[in-house]
Amino acid sequence: MEPAFRYRWEAGFIIWKGTGVAINWQALLGIDRLRESARYWVDEGSIAVADRVELARLEWHTQRQALIWTVLAAALGLFFLSGFLILASVVALLHWNGTEHWVTAFVSVLLAWALLGVATLLVVFKVSKRLAQPFALTRKVLAEDLAELKERL
Repeated sequence: MEPAFRYRWEAGFIIWKGTGVAINWQALLGIDRLRESARYWVDEGSIAVADRVELARLEWHTQRQALIWTVLAAALGLFFLSGFLILASVVALLHWNGTEHWVTAFVSVLLAWALLGVATLLVVFKVSKRLAQPFALTRKVLAEDLAELKERL
């Protein structure tokens, strides 16, 4: 003789033998809802992370291109600047060498060097400001995400 309270476990259900009654205890206790909620938030989180990674990749591409162009422009600028200054200095000093105006020539060469040096410094400062805020949009989006997460908690 079998006791009437005998049961078996099948796929989250408890089935009492002989009664035909099956109770889904996971649904009854809310575990299914918790599992579905966790699955939803994991899916949403993975989509958000993928979006942020893509944004960072795009901004890295932009930053890398700007850095490459900056290095190339600086190298080319230094090449032309040094060539121009040396050539201008030689021509000016050779032209004024035999006359009494060599002091004027020397001062004009120094002025040319100073003006081109100031122009070079201005370009360097402008480029450094351009490159001073890398990944600004990514940092902004991550800060917004963090603020939203803190608000929910």
